[in-house]
Amino acid sequence: MRLIFCLAAVLLLALSTAAGDTAPGFVRIRQQLPLTAETWKPVFYEGTGRAGFGGNGVTLALDCKAAALFPRRPLPEVTGPRRFTVQAELLDGTAEIRFLVIGRDGREFRFPWRALKPGKNTVAFPFDGEAAAVEPPLRLTGVSVRTGGKAALRLEQAELESDEPEISRIELSYDRAYPINIETPDGKHPVALLLRNPLASAVKAMWKLELREPGKEPVRQEGVRELPPGETVRLPLPPAERNGIRYGTLELAAAALPEIVRRESFSVARMNPAGPTPGRAEGFLFGVCSHPQRYPAEDQRREAAAAALCGAKVLREDAGWAGIQPSREVWNFDSLDETVRIFGEQGIELELIYSYTPAWAVAADWKPLNEQRRRVHNSRPDYEAWREFVKRTAARYRDQIRFFEVWNEPDLFSFANFTAEEYLRMLKIAGEETHKAAPGALVLTGGYTCMPPYFALNDQKHQEKTLADGRGYYDIHAFHGHGPLEHYAPQIERMIAMRERLGVAAPWWANETAETSVFVGEAGQAATLWKKLFFSWANGSIGYNWYDLRNDGFDPRNVENNFGMITHDFFPKAIYPAYNTIVRNFRGTEFDRALDRFPALRLYRFQKGKRRLLAGWNDSPDSGTRLIAFTAGAGKGERFDLFDNRSPLAVAGGTVLIPVGREPAGVELSGDGWEPLCEPVLPLGPATLRRGGNPLTLQLENPFDVPTEMRLAFRLPAGNAHPAETVRLAPREKRRVTVEFSAAENVPAENPGIAIDMRLGGLAGTLTLPVRPSAVIGPEFSAGPDFRLDRPEQLTVLVPADPGKVGFFWQGPQDLSAALFLAMRDGVLKLRAEVTDDIHCQPFRGEAVWQGDNIQFALAVPGQKTVWTFGLTRLADGVSECHVWDAPKGFDSKAVAAEMRLETSRDEVKKLTVYEAELPLSAIGADSAKRKQGIRFNLLVNDNDGEMRESYLALTPGLGEGRRPDAYYLLSFQ
Repeated sequence: MRLIFCLAAVLLLALSTAAGDTAPGFVRIRQQLPLTAETWKPVFYEGTGRAGFGGNGVTLALDCKAAALFPRRPLPEVTGPRRFTVQAELLDGTAEIRFLVIGRDGREFRFPWRALKPGKNTVAFPFDGEAAAVEPPLRLTGVSVRTGGKAALRLEQAELESDEPEISRIELSYDRAYPINIETPDGKHPVALLLRNPLASAVKAMWKLELREPGKEPVRQEGVRELPPGETVRLPLPPAERNGIRYGTLELAAAALPEIVRRESFSVARMNPAGPTPGRAEGFLFGVCSHPQRYPAEDQRREAAAAALCGAKVLREDAGWAGIQPSREVWNFDSLDETVRIFGEQGIELELIYSYTPAWAVAADWKPLNEQRRRVHNSRPDYEAWREFVKRTAARYRDQIRFFEVWNEPDLFSFANFTAEEYLRMLKIAGEETHKAAPGALVLTGGYTCMPPYFALNDQKHQEKTLADGRGYYDIHAFHGHGPLEHYAPQIERMIAMRERLGVAAPWWANETAETSVFVGEAGQAATLWKKLFFSWANGSIGYNWYDLRNDGFDPRNVENNFGMITHDFFPKAIYPAYNTIVRNFRGTEFDRALDRFPALRLYRFQKGKRRLLAGWNDSPDSGTRLIAFTAGAGKGERFDLFDNRSPLAVAGGTVLIPVGREPAGVELSGDGWEPLCEPVLPLGPATLRRGGNPLTLQLENPFDVPTEMRLAFRLPAGNAHPAETVRLAPREKRRVTVEFSAAENVPAENPGIAIDMRLGGLAGTLTLPVRPSAVIGPEFSAGPDFRLDRPEQLTVLVPADPGKVGFFWQGPQDLSAALFLAMRDGVLKLRAEVTDDIHCQPFRGEAVWQGDNIQFALAVPGQKTVWTFGLTRLADGVSECHVWDAPKGFDSKAVAAEMRLETSRDEVKKLTVYEAELPLSAIGADSAKRKQGIRFNLLVNDNDGEMRESYLALTPGLGEGRRPDAYYLLSFQ
């Protein structure tokens, strides 16, 4: 819930509060804040501690300087806070306590510390003084405790007293057929909003509803409804036009107090649910990861239902050793039993992880690899205690669980602060005991984080050692590899090569891999699912588990909070119906082969009997949608998108034209044939539209055995035009033609690109081409920057999804961003970069500076085969350094670096590093004639906050991950 107010309403509330009365339209509320493990997460600073929840209270046993309780989910916002009160009993030592709140502007306010006296205390925090200046609505964000060392205390009866607008007390729920918001295409299972008035008097509510479907105009409705006391009013949602996701916003205001508006956000998925289905999964394993045991049974039932509805059949979850065996003598499987039962009722089996070490089981002879990362959970356990834990767990679930995984990410310090050799002994024990206790069970290696090198791996050869020396004790090789496909695919290719080199026969399973929606958004997350799942399947994986089913929290900037397919409060994200589409269509099929004859196209063919399916997308940055001709015979075909929206494919002359775009999609085929023929129109290079002529070469190919006429109609951006062209092609002829587009002005970087409508012998389709960006550079710096680096889509994350490295993920422009200025006078290129960076760290020099904070930029000069790459660096001692990594044959890189000029400065208050560089273009062979043709330019800013090169922001692809000058900006000079 979000409340939006005007100043007059706030002043009215303030005046009435000061007088001790409740303003008209407000009610006095005393909320009891539950002190439960489901609501609060304990954190301990500079020491250790333990939190024991129970009896609507928490007992803190502390041996640390400070501790805090943070909400696991956002607590309700309040409009007119009066006071926080908590009953605190100091049991031992000394301690102080305070509350933390966050106001409307996002800034946190911390109440003054209150010292506790021995015994029972009633501690009140009134909203007066500085606290009264916090702009509402506000929300409690934490409770802090400060100690003198060791202390023990108990907190109970936390209460928040506030004056709240009546409209905020209206209860919103949903009338729906499923436990989450799902509507079906047949209209038989709609979703409606339910408004219940729990107050003693009626509320006349003004409401506004907005529903947004990607790519469509929002649907808006509004009205006024009387909400009688104790009754519920139903607001039906208008039906969605297409399958997929739509996002809703409901605004409510009381007619008597219209200044205060309550805003609620929600989402609805339109899909035909793929499940639940009975029995165990067969064939390819469609799975998800989650942490249901963290939550009460009701939450677990909703998670299980949500997973089953979208077709998941496997849930990866911990068999938490510390919970099962809190001491050597005590065994308690109740929590895991309940989870196994709840998910089993939905036809979902668990893939169980043996994890982590409880305090009592830490091996006496354990020596941590990294003393600074010494924790209980990542310690090496006593081998005999480990043996008994594995034996009992496997025996208990042998009839319910097939898959047992030995630890999670054993190659990371965060989870395993012990050697690969010690892990191998644990694997052998687990393999032996599991196979004995549960014949037929399959043992997985711990899921490996990524392919080396990565600085946080505890042993760069860990995975190799396990696969080679643990042979016979594991049945499945588990691998993770979070992030986008462009990072994942090279790792899988290297992993497969490693397996072949080692002679590994056991299959592999992508059993925890995903991408957070923080950087790519929900649509990007849905596309990543398709790409990584089908790429994994095509490369031999026996299954795919998305991490994870449900967001771990609500912070929109926290990467670990945003991996889920549904939100923490159970609203579907775009990836949810996208997962459903895959399972509905590909469940029960077998991978046939990759159709790899078309460069940069990923096309995978699957079949089940005579039913054939394709899944694919275009990875080329030079094109959008491409058209591929297939043989069709007498068959029929349908194309379906991420969300199972279907359109028929036209067949002519035994040939069908299949569009393959940047967004993944599927094709369902019937009948014989269905072999790829050709790409009738293939652009041979990138498209540009700058002032003057812009040639584009197309390779045309006729898929028919008869002469055929091809007609091409062009749709250009920015008011430009080009006449249609017709070419007559001989049977099976392949021909190159060049089309010259003329543009009066440079097309801006943000443009819709070029669309080419093609007609060919009864076939018709549209291919699209992005227009490569260009920029005109003047003799002086412009008043504003020529380029900005500050958007998530410009970011490349280099940190694997390691919970111990959450702080190294990009937090936004204040973490890293840049404003770039370019100028060219008298043949000298000038560059000014104003880089905002919270921590400037550059421990390297010379060739290695790319690993620290610095700038890399590239120039591609016409006629030169090698792209120039340069480094601009402010070294640790404040010295400015230029470096040239790559230079065309015949040039001296050191001499060119010597001709460059660089000045840098760092303002620690503003967190601003400024680079001012000059490069004589004659030094790199860019004379006036070549400058007239245009020079390709790209730039990236590296970020290192102390441990590693964690990410970079780049203008375009093709500099940080190989060289792709055709993707760069084209610079024209005045």
